[in-house]
Amino acid sequence: MKLPFFNRQRYIVLQATTPIEYVNTYTPIALGKHSNPSFPKIGKTTRGLKTCYGHVASLKRSATVLSPCDFEVKADANGWWYDWPGSDEIKVASHDEDPQFSSKHMYITKLTLPWALTCNKPDTMFVGCSHILNDTEMRIPSGVLSYKRIRVCNIFNYITKRETTYSIPFKKPLWSIYPLTDLPFHVESEYNPSRYRDLMDSSKTLPTFKNSEIHLNKS
Repeated sequence: MKLPFFNRQRYIVLQATTPIEYVNTYTPIALGKHSNPSFPKIGKTTRGLKTCYGHVASLKRSATVLSPCDFEVKADANGWWYDWPGSDEIKVASHDEDPQFSSKHMYITKLTLPWALTCNKPDTMFVGCSHILNDTEMRIPSGVLSYKRIRVCNIFNYITKRETTYSIPFKKPLWSIYPLTDLPFHVESEYNPSRYRDLMDSSKTLPTFKNSEIHLNKS
């Protein structure tokens, strides 16, 4: 649901655009409260995650990114790989060769989901972190994000350097995105291939840091 124009300036609006229709239909990026699974009914005096303040509050203040497909993650001492049902849902890249951040114990991989993200207030910063309901073996580091120029939806995953195999089910909550603001938060998802391509073209930059500033150069 889109906010009326006259209300949009009172909100932080995160807009997610995908070129894949079924991804928007079945796994849209949405406020946490709209992608919260059903919990077993509990008695009035029983406490659990459903009534936990931290969980309830986060549902109103974060966007949830769901897995757009089933996939498997595999690794051994010689390397890692992902098994997908198709080729368009998720792209993966290795960051093992980063000279400034290497690990003896983990393979460093980056998943790019088929979403382009923008914000109605471009200077808004966000925090991305593993979703509270992501109880898989994925190890997702947190970080501060800006969608002012870089619109891709990247999720890093650390994979242990030993023999391991685990599965990620379709629609599994993977990642939460929290805006660093006191304004109310709203999320909109859309299927729009042409807009997605335009946003991706405008995001083809290579960020580098100097002191505390980010510098963007055309690739």
